[in-house]
Amino acid sequence: MNKKNISFRVLGLKDGWGLVFPAILICGLTWTASAKDSGSKNQKENNLSRRQPIEFISVQFFNEPQKPLLADWQPVSPSFEGKAFVKDKHGKYIQVQRTTPMVRSEANFFPGISQAPQADFYIQDGSETSIAINYDNGNNLIATYNEGWNFNPDIPHSNSTDGNVSWTNRSFPNGAGTFTDYPFDPWANAGNDSSEFYSTQIRNDGASASSHCVVSRSPDGGESFTLFFEEIKAVFQDREMVDIDRTTARGGGSGTSHDKKVYLCYDDWGGGATYTASVLQVVDSLGSGLAEYQISTVALFKGSQMQPVADTGDGRLYIQATAIGGGGGTIFARFHSVVNAGAGVTTDVSVLSWSAVGQRLGVSSRWGLNGHRIDQHGYLDIDRSSGPRRGRLYFISNRNPNPTNSALDQGDVYLSVSTNGGVNWSSALLVTVTGKTQYFPMLNVDEQGWLHIAYYQNDSGSANGGVLNASKANLYYAFSTDGGTIWSLPRRVNADSTSLDFNDPPPDLSGSNYYLIGDYAQLQATGIDTSTKVYVLWSGYDKDRSDGSVGNKKERVYCTTLTTLSGCLAKAGDVTGEGSITLPDVVALINFVFRNGPAPSPACRGNVDGNAVINLADIVYLINRIFRSGSAPINSSVCCL
Repeated sequence: MNKKNISFRVLGLKDGWGLVFPAILICGLTWTASAKDSGSKNQKENNLSRRQPIEFISVQFFNEPQKPLLADWQPVSPSFEGKAFVKDKHGKYIQVQRTTPMVRSEANFFPGISQAPQADFYIQDGSETSIAINYDNGNNLIATYNEGWNFNPDIPHSNSTDGNVSWTNRSFPNGAGTFTDYPFDPWANAGNDSSEFYSTQIRNDGASASSHCVVSRSPDGGESFTLFFEEIKAVFQDREMVDIDRTTARGGGSGTSHDKKVYLCYDDWGGGATYTASVLQVVDSLGSGLAEYQISTVALFKGSQMQPVADTGDGRLYIQATAIGGGGGTIFARFHSVVNAGAGVTTDVSVLSWSAVGQRLGVSSRWGLNGHRIDQHGYLDIDRSSGPRRGRLYFISNRNPNPTNSALDQGDVYLSVSTNGGVNWSSALLVTVTGKTQYFPMLNVDEQGWLHIAYYQNDSGSANGGVLNASKANLYYAFSTDGGTIWSLPRRVNADSTSLDFNDPPPDLSGSNYYLIGDYAQLQATGIDTSTKVYVLWSGYDKDRSDGSVGNKKERVYCTTLTTLSGCLAKAGDVTGEGSITLPDVVALINFVFRNGPAPSPACRGNVDGNAVINLADIVYLINRIFRSGSAPINSSVCCL
């Protein structure tokens, strides 16, 4: 459409507006909306405050090119290194020797640490975290993690029934026979039934070089867990991840043939030293194994460390697998699609790649920061809401903007979006602090289709501001209500007392395969509208704790609660955010629609006719409201009062 030759008769404008309206369009007056446009990383940072209005900023997406298939793709180094096994001086794997705690583990031994406006609740000593929320009760949570001590019985997960006000440690079931050793690689899922949870970890065999994936189930809100399924194979199983086929009520498709099936993915490392395959094991709703599919093998390598994500159709899922190239310096995300609960698999639907965050750790194939390894895997999620973006895939990744210069920022956070089942992707650099390194990105798409992210950030250090090796790091959070185009400005959300306090410079961690605070962390959101609540389950670290007794471990598991929309006072039609609806709001809307001006933030400020698209009709609607006492703007989003 030619901006200068618009017919105002078709707009329903009355005589007399023919001079004012085109003059505004042509001259492009410069009042702007409250959204801030970002071509680079924004430099604003401050703590989340319940009384502080939330500011928003737009990001720019670009089309991701398809990556060629390479001959030197390799599996990611095994997750069990440093957690369950380490290599001795002869290169042979031996079990990690863990200390038995000096005191009993009481159910509520671990004290909570509360700081207004958020609460960083100290759940247990340990690291590497996964969290799930009861679909029918947003205050009922389970947290799973690698426990920091050799407890007996093992208590690598906890439940809360009051929304992170208190937690109770719960025991994890043993596997069959001698598969009773230290559990690791935690994964949590909410089941389809009310108060149902699944908690999955891997247990070693004390008598052989094998391990089993052990899936436990709780029908009572996480108060008790019993063995649901065990992958009994004489191989070393590693880095399991799980998802559940949803019923229609939980965001799944209309069919019921595959409802409640459990999709378990893991890596098969043979006798523990050599990668063999990556497997999808399908389990029925009663805990019986149905079928096993090798998605990737040595001969036909399609990636390792596979994350399954149940789709919005019955029996459909996506699998995101990871591979490395260049000795570990390049990360590949490979996306596969599955139908009929595994009966049909299409591999390499698409491939994304980027430079690994941080720098090489010793002579290993691991890259990292602060002397420790970090998550290079990324995380996949899907919109299962009933909204307009249902079925859209979202993938968060951590990419190094300066892989050849360790004195500069070593990690940025990217969001990739696919609207066609992972065939094509558009990606955007998310707004973070300029010159700082971000890592351990987390992503959740909640029941209303909102996106929530969290990540760690190196905030200070003795060299180059800590971009590679930090003395202090913190936790940050942001959210988007429009599918990832407009984001709240990221805010630090942990208390000063829970900042990660690292050795600077870092010690040599090669003896533990550079494991320190886990390989991943997670967040989950619940509720709708202004009742949205977010829980971030993360690993803290304090170099000054002694590691000598329970409660003094250097690594701690924290859960932080966030109330997303506290303080948001946006109003439909108040495009500039000045508090009233006047001519500058019309000008700001015109500049956005016709002159690539800043986007209304949040988007509901500009979507005055409530039809989910900001266009010329909204401009006309707003003009009629201001000058002809037309209908009031429609509150199309919960961001608007």
